[in-house]
Amino acid sequence: MIPVSKDNYKIVDLNKSSLTEEDQKYQELLKNQLTWLNKNQQQIRKKSYKLYY
Repeated sequence: MIPVSKDNYKIVDLNKSSLTEEDQKYQELLKNQLTWLNKNQQQIRKKSYKLYY
């Protein structure tokens, strides 16, 4: 994880249903990223171990 100051991020509720169109697109992007990360979790860990250890 990379440390980030509080003024450089915002909390997003991925379960919220009443959003603007822009927020809906962003929510969908985040869900897709999370899905990809979960599917590729083992490969990501292997590569990170190789890189950092």
